[in-house]
Order: sequence, then C-alpha cells, then structure tokens
Amino acid sequence: MNPRSSLILLAALLAMSLVVYYTERPARQASSASGDHPAGSRVLELNPEDILQVQVKRDFYNSYTLSRGSDGAWRIIDPSSEPALEANVLKFLDVLANLPVITTIDLPQDDSERHRQYGLWKPSLELTASRANGTDTVIFGTKTENGTGIYCTRSGRDKVYVIPVESFQGVAQDLAVFRKEKAQ
Repeated sequence: MNPRSSLILLAALLAMSLVVYYTERPARQASSASGDHPAGSRVLELNPEDILQVQVKRDFYNSYTLSRGSDGAWRIIDPSSEPALEANVLKFLDVLANLPVITTIDLPQDDSERHRQYGLWKPSLELTASRANGTDTVIFGTKTENGTGIYCTRSGRDKVYVIPVESFQGVAQDLAVFRKEKAQ
C-alpha cells in the first residue's frame, strides 16, 4: 500500500473518530444523570388557566371529560352533560399542571419491555389536557418498587417520569368529585 494512501486513511479514521466522540459524548452524560431531575420540574409545562378540556380515561365505565365553556364555567361533557363543581375542577387542574417530577428515566419509546415493566402498556390512567395551541397526553403506569412514586410518560416522548403517589391521587379523581348534585 502506498504510504501516502495510508496517511490519508489514517487522517480520515481520526476525523471520523472525533465526530463520533463529540456526537455521542453529550448523550452519555445526559443518560447517566437521568436519575436526577432539577428541583421544580414538572411533567407538563403548562398553566392551569390555559387548559380548555381534560379527558380522563380509565376503562369504559370510569372515563369522563371536563370542558371549559365560552363563559369560563366548567362542565362535565362526557358521559353526561352537566355543570361541574368549579372549586374541585380548579384544584384538579392545578395538580395536573404542576405534577412534580421525582426522577426522570431516559428511555426510548420503543423499549417495550421497560414500558411493560412500568405498567405503561396497560396504563392505570390516561389524561389528555387540551389547550388552544395543542394537546398533551400523560399515561400513568404502576407504582415504583419502593411504593413512593408512580411511573408516567408523555405520549410521543422518550422520557419516563416518576411522580409522587400523592400527586397521582390528585389527578386520579373519580367523576363523582366533580358532580354538583352528588356533592351537595
């Protein structure tokens, strides 16, 4: 082999190695720190007053939809059409918009085995919050092994979050909590 060709191949190999090193290095650092999440981080980055509608899916009989009317009043629109208890809806929206993150797991969406392990293939609850400029869906899985958190993920995202059990209980409200005639 020609010494000049060998030098060119060596230079090309070195250049490609540097490109791979610099493109892969930040990804490795991010995944190693994925267990820690900055204080104050939330699953959804939205404000409660921006939410126009929330659809809560459990199973066929325990699903419902809350919607804000043009007058600003909240209503239950599915499975029936009736006014909702405003104070309970506002508390629910505040918890939903401020779901705190305990831990983030950087996990690809197509990692079916891990999603199955975290209960995300057959979720216990699925919430879709609609705003004027889009929707966000959060899927809730099972409790963590130590029982202090719940696994959840945002639809279309690669990360899996762990949120406190108390926060999950705040968004896993039954429809009866929002009905006016049942509460009075």
